[in-house]
Amino acid sequence: MNGKTLQILRYRSNLSIKEMADKLGISESLLTKIEAEFTPISTRVKTRILTACEVDEGLFEIVSKMRLFDEELN
Repeated sequence: MNGKTLQILRYRSNLSIKEMADKLGISESLLTKIEAEFTPISTRVKTRILTACEVDEGLFEIVSKMRLFDEELN
């Protein structure tokens, strides 16, 4: 699981950083750091993400491997 995948889920849910941070019970600054991949996702936050976004962990892992943000694709 990585920050870019979390960002995809946030966009898919049409949530702002503030709204997603509130939903996860974390600060906006922590969410920003996670999405930018400066801070790893803890197990506790990962569980909250999966619950808040109503996503199966297997699907989350598939999306994280899709390379949607790869420069070659743009």
